[in-house]
Parts: sequence; structure tokens; C-alpha cells
Amino acid sequence: MRPAILLFVAVIVAACGNDDGPAPDSGAPDLGADAGVVDAFVPPLLDPGLFDCTASTPARTSTRPLHCALDAECTDRLVSAHRGAGAPSELAPEDSLSAFRAAIAAGADLTELDVHVTADDEVVVIHDDTVDRTTSGSGEVAAMTLAELQALPLRAEDFVGDFGCERVPTLAEVLALTRGKITVVIDGTKTDRMDLVVAVVQAAGAVDEVILDADTERVMAALALEPALPFFVRATSVDELSVLDAVEGASPRYVHIEGATDDDALIAAVQAADQRVFGLAFGVDITVALGGDPAGYDALWERGVQMLQTNRPEVVAPRLE
Repeated sequence: MRPAILLFVAVIVAACGNDDGPAPDSGAPDLGADAGVVDAFVPPLLDPGLFDCTASTPARTSTRPLHCALDAECTDRLVSAHRGAGAPSELAPEDSLSAFRAAIAAGADLTELDVHVTADDEVVVIHDDTVDRTTSGSGEVAAMTLAELQALPLRAEDFVGDFGCERVPTLAEVLALTRGKITVVIDGTKTDRMDLVVAVVQAAGAVDEVILDADTERVMAALALEPALPFFVRATSVDELSVLDAVEGASPRYVHIEGATDDDALIAAVQAADQRVFGLAFGVDITVALGGDPAGYDALWERGVQMLQTNRPEVVAPRLE
């Protein structure tokens, strides 16, 4: 287990401590010395040579149709790799080229990424609005030029493999890597420059290989520039599904229900509106990191979530094979 995961587990254990006696059963796996070690789930290993700085782009390993998510007739269950191969990940630094190669190697059908814009109007792939957490430097992305940003190595000390080449990539670089291999979900909620984002997608010839995931205002701004751009809308309750009335011009459509994957009424309402459900599996990801049963992923699919976004695509994707 990576140090970051171990620290997370230690914080949870400390927070749940009770001086008055043993804590009630939380349903989490018992990882004590005398219980659970044999039965604990051990995630499959991926050879970093498939995706790190020594690797070329791997062959597509998912057995589902390429860009099934963009085909209204395709009803297969799908896996979306969060920030490349995940955040937190066991495989590669988030939102790095290695992470997107890892998502392909792991068998994911989609891979999600986050975009920001630099001081010289380059669209780059990074989650935070600063570089402090994920690179060796500090400062705001919007205050840096692309050259300044890409002079900073990504933090990779917790990963097995060679990631010394990794810098914050541009959206264009990622789309060149993923072309013909995997569908890209662009989280567009962190920038208002939909004009720049759409221009990069168009220049890459990737309008039919991406999905924009954003609030209604940004979706409408993007569709005004590229009406054929596939998109998600977001709703975490049945009442919020009124957002579907505000967007027109692209098909198929999807509803990102975020963490509301236990809301059966919402899922049913999305399906009744002839939309598909995109949900987050991060709770199950934590269970798996603690050695717990990965069957929770199956339960989400059974509930009606067609596309699961996960930090552990190497665990989830094999369950569909």
C-alpha cells in the first residue's frame, strides 16, 4: 500500500477511536493480526513498463466497443478512470501521460481529466488551480506560461516505475495519446475558457472521441461553438433533472449523478428521461484500498449506473471481462 493510503487509513482509525470501549462494527474489513489478512482483497498488479516513461502507448485492452459511451445504442457497462489511472492511484501520477497510458492498459473504457488555462492561453491537464500538490513547484497555473509549468517535474516518489519524464501535459498531448484507444471525459468546471477547450478538441479531430462534463452554462457555451460535442449534465437529485430542459443540440446525453449512486429514485428518473447514468465509485475504492470486497462495484452497476468512475480501473475493469 502506498504511504498516502496508509496515512489515510491511520487517520480514519485514529478518528474512530473510543476510550470508553470498543467501537461499534462499521462494516469495514478487519485487518488485524488474527483476522482478515488471508481474506483481504489484493488488487491485481500492472507492470509499470506498460505505461511509465519507458513505454509507448499500449494497445487497447477493453473488450467493449470503442467509444461505446458515445453510441446511444450501446448499453454495455463501462469503466471511467478518474484523472487518468486514478487519484489517489497505485499506478501513476494523476493527470499525467503515464496515467492515461495506464488507464488504457488497465482496460478502462473512458478516462477523465481536468483542464485549466495558462497565462499564455494553453489548455493544460491538471486538477488543482495551483501546482503545489502535484509538482515540485508552487504557484497558480493561471499565472504561469506553459514553458514555466512544464519545467516542473510531477511528484512521483510514491510510484513503482520510471516517471521522471512526467510534466503537466497539454490537452492536445493527451488527445494525441488517447486517439483511437479510449474515450476522454473533459471536466470543464475549472475554467471559463470553453472557446480554448473546444478549439483544442476541434484541432485534434476529437469531437467524436470526447465528452464534456460541466455545468449547464459551460455546456451551452461549448455547444454554441461545436453543436456536435457530446456532453454530460449534472444532477444529484430528481429536482435537479430540470437541467435537461435547458440543454439541446447534442445526442446522446448523460447525467452525472456524482455520489448519489444510492438514490434509486434519481437513477430511475434519469433512465425514464432516456438518459444514461454516470456515477462515482470512490466509496468502493476506499473499501478496496482497505482490503475489502470489490463486489461493491457490481452492486452499483446492478443499481443502474452504466458508467462507473473509479480511482482503481485496474480492479474494476477485469470484473467486466
